Amino acid sequence: MTGSYVNSSLWRYIEEMVAEGISKGRVDGFWQFFDGFAFPMRESYVYLMRGGADPLIGDLAGRGFLPEIAGLLVTGPVMGVTLQLWHSRSPPNR
Repeated sequence: MTGSYVNSSLWRYIEEMVAEGISKGRVDGFWQFFDGFAFPMRESYVYLMRGGADPLIGDLAGRGFLPEIAGLLVTGPVMGVTLQLWHSRSPPNR
């Protein structure tokens, strides 16, 4: 798990977002949970487009949050994980 935190901007973002969101939600109320979404980028735990993070935290790697998300979306269908988007003007028949 430590290797994932050090080497992945996406993993670092998710972990910090959930931790901050839960703690803010418990202390300041439910709606403060959503403050956790911006926390990892605001506090420089992760960057949108480049790897690494704040030098005070240590030698953190990763390719950046957005490139890692894009990589998942591109390699998902290629690696056998299918993504299906459905659109209809009417609700589905049940």
